[in-house]
Amino acid sequence: RSKKLRESFLFRQFLNKCRDLTAWIKEVRNAISSDSLAESVAAAESLLKHHKERKGEMEARQVNFASAKASGDDMTSASHYAAEDIDDTLEKLDGERQLLSELWDKRQAEFSQ
Repeated sequence: RSKKLRESFLFRQFLNKCRDLTAWIKEVRNAISSDSLAESVAAAESLLKHHKERKGEMEARQVNFASAKASGDDMTSASHYAAEDIDDTLEKLDGERQLLSELWDKRQAEFSQ
């Protein structure tokens, strides 16, 4: 019984971590998407600087993504009762992270023109 409680606690922590990362991804994705193209050189430089700062924030968050993945991998390798849900959650989180990176790259190309 105590093993099941411990597993449930770890699973909740994992889900909360993934939920927070997903919310952050959506927030950044919305911010990147809402940036309109600049109409002056000064505005373009400012926009590009701000966009690059977001990239730095994305890179800094990689530690959090790695931590979530490590937690999930640890649980699945220990035959956690929710291993399938953990794998699904990690797959979705990685997909969201990849979409954010692709959006950043796309907008970087647009802003650099």
